[in-house]
Amino acid sequence: MIPLLPHLPILPPLPADQNHPPTLILMGLRCCGKSTLGKILAQRTNRPWIDLDPLTAIQAGFTDPAQAFAHDQAAFRAAESRTLAGVLKTHPTHAIISLGGGTPTAPGAQALLADAHPPCLIVYLHASPKFLAARLTPEELAKRPSITGAHPIDEFQEIYQARDPLYRSLAKVIMDVESLSADNALDQLVQLAS
Repeated sequence: MIPLLPHLPILPPLPADQNHPPTLILMGLRCCGKSTLGKILAQRTNRPWIDLDPLTAIQAGFTDPAQAFAHDQAAFRAAESRTLAGVLKTHPTHAIISLGGGTPTAPGAQALLADAHPPCLIVYLHASPKFLAARLTPEELAKRPSITGAHPIDEFQEIYQARDPLYRSLAKVIMDVESLSADNALDQLVQLAS
């Protein structure tokens, strides 16, 4: 049995006949805006926001996602699946969830996302590796662990090639954040969340 995360607020169930927006899941590579846009979107739409990375770190026994990932990648991915399952169970409707970049690669995560009930609206925040690498500030670079063993900036292309087809297969909406201002991206997400 997958443990529930006790620190997540439990939302009251909505009546079956009440129309409500679906849970919106933001997915994409690091630096695409999942957490930044997710937090602002939740505030603007008055919905709960869940950032999966910090919760995964706690599930793995750490306070920082980068430390948890650097300590044991396989254990982090397993914790990521447990965290995702717990979040989908405790927040089945009307939440905004920002996945970690690698969440869809975690064991069983694809099935959890595809089979979520009620169905979730999964949005792939897409941008080119070059654009995303340029967004990585020196402060973020210092705390971001390498995923492939290469320098974090150099690995964007490799990770993009590996994950882009998976993200596309799971997404119901693909949003090209590279061609949008932050305000335009947010406006589009507000429309999707309505």
